[in-house]
Amino acid sequence: MVKYYSDQAPLRNNKNFIINGNMEIWQRGTGPFTTSGDYTADRWRYTESSSGSYSISRSTDVPSGINANYSAEATVVTADTSVDSGDWLIPFHYTIEGVDFLPLVGKTATLSFWVKSNLTGTYSVSFRNSGADRSYVIDYTIDQANTWERKILTITFDFSGGTWTYDTGDAGCNIYFTALVGSDRQGVPGSWLSSNCLGSVNQVNWAATVSNTLNLTHVQLEFGNVATDFDYRIYSDELARCQRYYYNCANDDLNKVSFDGSTSGQTYYGSGQFPCKMAVQPTITVTGTSESGAGFNGIGTGDITVDNISVQGFRNRCTAVATDAGNNSYGFSYTADGELI
Repeated sequence: MVKYYSDQAPLRNNKNFIINGNMEIWQRGTGPFTTSGDYTADRWRYTESSSGSYSISRSTDVPSGINANYSAEATVVTADTSVDSGDWLIPFHYTIEGVDFLPLVGKTATLSFWVKSNLTGTYSVSFRNSGADRSYVIDYTIDQANTWERKILTITFDFSGGTWTYDTGDAGCNIYFTALVGSDRQGVPGSWLSSNCLGSVNQVNWAATVSNTLNLTHVQLEFGNVATDFDYRIYSDELARCQRYYYNCANDDLNKVSFDGSTSGQTYYGSGQFPCKMAVQPTITVTGTSESGAGFNGIGTGDITVDNISVQGFRNRCTAVATDAGNNSYGFSYTADGELI
């Protein structure tokens, strides 16, 4: 039996292909993020190639009437008043993993989101494959300044040609929320193009004025040509989905290895396990250390070696600095980055 909401829309589980579409999870901190390539809210990346500078931060400015804590807010720090042909600015970039994107191939889907800016005008959203040789641009309009508006865009993933990947660990489809685009990356909206397009000729230059802002939240991509209510997931479930691509151990606890006594100069080994299987073998960065007992007193991040990394965990080792018959341990915090680029 199919269950229905009161408005007769069918009740579906996991209908949203976007993870952390409501900008709830920020494992890397709340910003400001100012370097092109930075991940901001989990699963969301900021990239640009322009003469301006920008920052992305977590904001408590959210639409009224919906259940929301946060939005992602982009701000112009240094203006780009003259858009060169090769310029582009993507404050919000999302990548759908290939295995998750596969069910959408050949299907019609609807993208809905809440957006707000002090600058009205036409903006673009672009869908692009990992090979950067097939893209689809859709325009939308911000009608009122400083007012939250819900936008609904429909796309059919009925493309031919191009380089597409549909496996685990692959980048299946990129979604770009564009704020500036030069002529080299412009395309005619409304059809699949055999080129790398990020927006249309109609895209406003949002970066033209210092302190311009652009906020985004409650992004949803779902089957069909109708936008339904946002698919709220249990926080722990959404966090686990994010941790498939990035895990910050410091948000939980130190990875600790304990020993009954230590010998100076001897190397000791431990293991670490990620909270879930990651999409790809991650890059691990040790971010902090702790120790107890004399055996590892004074160790730093450079004293921890991590190897044998897999999608499930890793081996670590540290050399004792002193002989101590008591209880000894070394611990460290780390990040595991397995994002799809």
